[in-house]
Amino acid sequence: MRWVLLPLIALHGMALAQGNTPRGFWERLQGGPEVTAISGNRGLTAGVDAFGRLTALRWPGPGYHDQLESRRTVPSRGAFWAIRVADTLYRLNAPPWGQKQYYETDRSTVVVTEGESDSGIRAEQSLFVHAARDILAARIRVTGLEAAPELFWYQNLSPCTRKLPGLPIADWLLDGANDFALYYDRKDQTFYHFRPDKADRADWERARYLAGRPDAPWAWRVFGSGVWAALGSEQPVDDFDCLTGLVAEKNETVLTGRTSATAPCRLVAKLRPRPLREGAYEAVVFLAFGASHEAARDVLALAREEGFDGLRQATGAYWRAWLQPAGLTLEDHPDESLRRRALLTLAQSTDRDTGAVVQAPVTAPPLALATPRVAAWASLLYDVAGYTAEAGTALRFFGDRVRPEETDGAPRGSMPAALYTDGTPAAPETVVDVDGAGWWLSACLRHGETLDEARRRAFINTTWPGASRSADLLAGWVLMPEGEPYPSYQPDRLRDGRSVGTLFLARLGLESATRLAEFHGDPVPPAWRDTLAEFDARIRFRAINQGEGSGDAWTLPPLLPAWLNGLLSGQDRTWDARVKREDEVVSMREAADMEGLMRPDAGKTPTTMGAALQYLVATARIYGHGKPASIPRQ
Repeated sequence: MRWVLLPLIALHGMALAQGNTPRGFWERLQGGPEVTAISGNRGLTAGVDAFGRLTALRWPGPGYHDQLESRRTVPSRGAFWAIRVADTLYRLNAPPWGQKQYYETDRSTVVVTEGESDSGIRAEQSLFVHAARDILAARIRVTGLEAAPELFWYQNLSPCTRKLPGLPIADWLLDGANDFALYYDRKDQTFYHFRPDKADRADWERARYLAGRPDAPWAWRVFGSGVWAALGSEQPVDDFDCLTGLVAEKNETVLTGRTSATAPCRLVAKLRPRPLREGAYEAVVFLAFGASHEAARDVLALAREEGFDGLRQATGAYWRAWLQPAGLTLEDHPDESLRRRALLTLAQSTDRDTGAVVQAPVTAPPLALATPRVAAWASLLYDVAGYTAEAGTALRFFGDRVRPEETDGAPRGSMPAALYTDGTPAAPETVVDVDGAGWWLSACLRHGETLDEARRRAFINTTWPGASRSADLLAGWVLMPEGEPYPSYQPDRLRDGRSVGTLFLARLGLESATRLAEFHGDPVPPAWRDTLAEFDARIRFRAINQGEGSGDAWTLPPLLPAWLNGLLSGQDRTWDARVKREDEVVSMREAADMEGLMRPDAGKTPTTMGAALQYLVATARIYGHGKPASIPRQ
């Protein structure tokens, strides 16, 4: 049955590859992303829902594999706390828990979720990823009790080591083929959940054999490299269960103490509560990731040595220092906190190895992909905030992947519509992202114009080969002899079609390429200038002939009006008053709301484009400009 869905999945992959908003095709089909707040270090990246349940856990980067069970039909998916008081078990993954959620401070990546039961039991979860090490730390504090509770940590990982080129589904829709094994080492009270790089039949047979030998945890290390997750605690483990299969949810009264299980498997660990004061108790878990047993074990040992508070203090210090170059100085203005949150969202959506930026580190729908539009908005925010090197890296990531030659499925000068952050194409080759070329070229020009002459020359020299090929694509692709644009993929319709937005973006991209050619010292090809003149004529024609009831309304891609108005180094490049708004800040605020606000209590997924818009809107309000401030020259 699953394979019958693959054509539908492919369409979904193409829709998301085009940089659709979170309210895209799959959200309408399956529901929105279950992430309201994120915490990460550009490597390990976690997302939680409104109840504090861990719903996304991406490693080794925000655009790589999700290591959690993601199927919405499984009640125990993700990871969360549970409390047993007397004979009642409360799982903190549904109402009434999660009544309040916030970041600890506006400079912090610690996500706090609070809730209270009808009986007066209050719970507070604090969760974050360490800034420098691949450690997730989660602490639960419970108050309003007459006696010590029993505290449980539920965890349903699904380690993934595979990705499918052109189809971003391996880590969420094919979870059943990912999970491998889970075992407990009594000596150091550590649970290991892992999958080897390539699990063959012999590996599976060996795992099933070892699962029947509960007293040989050392034997599991024979599997070597892959994805290894080590779970430990600051408190003793009083009891546990390594469960095999999709066991039905129930109020567990007795845990069996099974020390190992093969896929699909999950964990329930009962931790000894630590008393804080009368009626108050806490427990802490650490989840460490590494490419081998030894790596995960050593990272977990460091976490235990430093403790929850030590890790939190080090993480807070790191992000406070990282925010310093942004020059946020108006401490008494409420919008400064929004700007800080926007920058932290952007940083945590950036891959630490390649500098690629994803739309959001979210699994289903798969927004954890790099697209040209995301790169454009990410570079804008990085530039405005003063992080010039990061802006250039985000753009070069795509410039290095413009196709030098025609392939069976795509023309020369096109670029993958979406990429995994290691550079592997994440969209089908036949999805030709004409709009993406326009976004990327205009962003390259805008970034280059903010640099001094030496750095501009260096940046354009590295991007020019890809930029010239992209401009050739736009000059030859977009206009048919009768003046209408060639069909290109339209994500809102899940098929090819013609859009005036493609005209605007192609015109913007080709004009930007002519300026880049001048900076590079190359002559502008006559075909580029001729096509630009055709673009202008066609756009003016549509503007003149559009009127009430004409049936020929503008259909601009989301965010394009905000990009056109006032964001390109102060230059006005619009062609019709209908694209403008009297209050551009209001327009951008509406776009930011569409893309997802930064406040966890807004109930929306933080996205890169939402962060950029929120930062610019906040800047405009702070400094009283009619439109966002121009980008400072670096």
